Amino acid sequence: MKKGSSARAKAPKGTGFGTWCLFTGPEQHLKREALAKLRAEARTKGDGEEPSWEVLDGASATARDVLNRSQTGALFGGARVIVVREAERMDGPEQEALAKGVAALPPGVTVVLATAETGDRNRRRSIRVGLKRAMDKAGQVVEFRALNARDATAWAVKRAKALGKRLVPAAAGKLAGEDGFVLAYINSQLKIVSLEMMPNDGV
Repeated sequence: MKKGSSARAKAPKGTGFGTWCLFTGPEQHLKREALAKLRAEARTKGDGEEPSWEVLDGASATARDVLNRSQTGALFGGARVIVVREAERMDGPEQEALAKGVAALPPGVTVVLATAETGDRNRRRSIRVGLKRAMDKAGQVVEFRALNARDATAWAVKRAKALGKRLVPAAAGKLAGEDGFVLAYINSQLKIVSLEMMPNDGV
């Protein structure tokens, strides 16, 4: 993850439940959070029942397999979510075939293509433009960009508040400066601190 990037993480329009989604960009922690929120909504839609949650590997996934699964609802009703991890590793022809086959989904079905980008421009694998356009047209494309120091600090303050704690900007800035603004690290440290503090205590 690059330090000093001024890009902000783009928030999803809702969780993306019931549609096609492409989660891209180098910020993996925010992708994991987006998937967790999606799973929680799918559980709610299924009256509290755990949704049918399938994970495919992009390196071996085919367009036919993804498309066939996308048109099949959960076996006993409820919600069904299909996640293709490291979607950028799908072969070029398979990505093109998938782009051509993207269509309306049955009720309760969600398909997510999630990349495992690191921000390294030398990586050969990427999501083809045609597939990205098809996903944007059929559902939503969310880019989780690397945060700079200011945005990581704001994120830390907001996360602390969600945990019932008050984090002053100076402390948040110091925390955000650790390990190249890796949000997973910041989040883990905030959880540790929250266990050691009384509610609404400040740092």
